[in-house]
Amino acid sequence: MIQPAENRVPRPRRTPDALEFVIRSPGPGQVVLEVAGEVDMTTAPQLADALAVQLARDVRVVVVELARVSFLGSSGLAVLVNAYRSLADGKALRIVAPTRAAYRAFALTGLAEQLPVHRSFDDALASL
Repeated sequence: MIQPAENRVPRPRRTPDALEFVIRSPGPGQVVLEVAGEVDMTTAPQLADALAVQLARDVRVVVVELARVSFLGSSGLAVLVNAYRSLADGKALRIVAPTRAAYRAFALTGLAEQLPVHRSFDDALASL
């Protein structure tokens, strides 16, 4: 039976300008911020806020996992550079960019050599 239009509840839609985050803790003193979506000038503030929250936690290392990022623009890169430059003593930031979409922005800008960017999660943790 089909319900009349006035009785239907609209499905929530994922807006194109929203990032998705998953936070997990693989071990003591470690937190992973998994990011999904397009990181551009409209979504970079969301990444900045999420990253600031994780860096403020009582953890030693924050890993930013970009496996589900389909686009990484200069605004997203700026967020990651600023976070890395402002790390508190005793904190480490690692970036995992396993896909071409995520890694390409680091490679083209030369940031792959300046930031702790890794192609796998295991490599990121091994670098500590």
